[in-house]
Amino acid sequence: MLQSIVREKLVAVLDIGTSKICCLIARAGAKGDVQIIGQGVSRSKGFKSGKITGLNQLIETIRSAVDLAEHNLSEAIKKVTVNVSSPSLQSQLIGAEVQLSPYPIGNSDVEKVLNRAFAQFLNENEQILHRIPLSYSIDGDDDKDDPRGMVGSILGAELNMISSNMTPVRNICNAVESSYMQVENMVASPLASALAALTDDERELGSLMLDIGAGTTSIAVVEKGKVEYVSTIPLGGAHITSDIAQLLAIGLDRAEELKTLYGRTFTSPTDDKEMINVIPVGENGDGGAVPIPKSDLIAIIQPRVLEIFEKVKERLIEDNFYDIPSRRVVLTGGASQLQGMKEAAAFVLDERQPRIGYPIMEGLPDNLENPGFTTAVGLLKYAFDSAKFEQKAEVGLLRKTEKFRRIGKWFLQSF
Repeated sequence: MLQSIVREKLVAVLDIGTSKICCLIARAGAKGDVQIIGQGVSRSKGFKSGKITGLNQLIETIRSAVDLAEHNLSEAIKKVTVNVSSPSLQSQLIGAEVQLSPYPIGNSDVEKVLNRAFAQFLNENEQILHRIPLSYSIDGDDDKDDPRGMVGSILGAELNMISSNMTPVRNICNAVESSYMQVENMVASPLASALAALTDDERELGSLMLDIGAGTTSIAVVEKGKVEYVSTIPLGGAHITSDIAQLLAIGLDRAEELKTLYGRTFTSPTDDKEMINVIPVGENGDGGAVPIPKSDLIAIIQPRVLEIFEKVKERLIEDNFYDIPSRRVVLTGGASQLQGMKEAAAFVLDERQPRIGYPIMEGLPDNLENPGFTTAVGLLKYAFDSAKFEQKAEVGLLRKTEKFRRIGKWFLQSF
């Protein structure tokens, strides 16, 4: 059950992806659950691999998804929580220390050390999305979750600063505002997916979460309940579909259909004998179908799938986050449903016991219990659990400086 949900609070979220735009509208139920009262999905246009490729097209598809979600509502939604899946997403670990008075540590001391760490982030081309305290230390004794009430001479803090290049953030804002809404929160896609797909034990003991969408693969490393690292790889299920379409000379829709119906990451002994029909571009109906062995399709799919996991591994090694205590890997996102993805992940990521992650939320309709909706559900959890983040405002974690406060008419809320 979500904690600290305000009854009757109405929230709207917008998951902008390469293959689809998803809008969910929900309110808190009497028992503290979430009641989805509106949902709309439209085929994405003008957005690819975390980047806007056509603003007018994107606005059109956003409005289509929102209109569907608002269908049974008496009024239009005005604010949304939206995801950021830009390939420029990055984590930066920043530490700081402050001198303490002889008195027990209070809110002002914690605020001071966090602000000092925040002040070290000097890149004006980056928009900070989240400031996540990972741990505190007192006189060098670290691993303190909450130092308040303790005494010492020096208070230290380490933060995970999650940011994105300013340009894609501005463009997403423009698209949403041009769709007659304001952005209430912007949430990094890996963080949203981790909120939805990981169990409490996985968050506490340590997990690597990979959300394999159509255009991007989001990465989150979570340990001791904290998101320690995020990143994004500009590869996903749409690249697999594109490979099939190009190498078999067929349309993208037919390629997606073949991938969904017959696709797999590794061959079996019978795949050379099982034939599937391929209809080349320009041919109409089954009359122009060309039969090929299923193994030919798998031979196209496998290299791209392995490349996705290899790129993930390279990124984690490069950023020193490959060796995590837990060997658990959670795969989610629409492309994670391709048969054999767990085996491919285990093959590349050194047998890290992967599982397919589904969005976890009480009261979730059956049609949303699908890996393809993990980010959208995570955005809902973030939006509804606002009291959890507001509590951190007491020590300045939600304080926004004017430098980062406004882009257009909206503001970004920090984690």
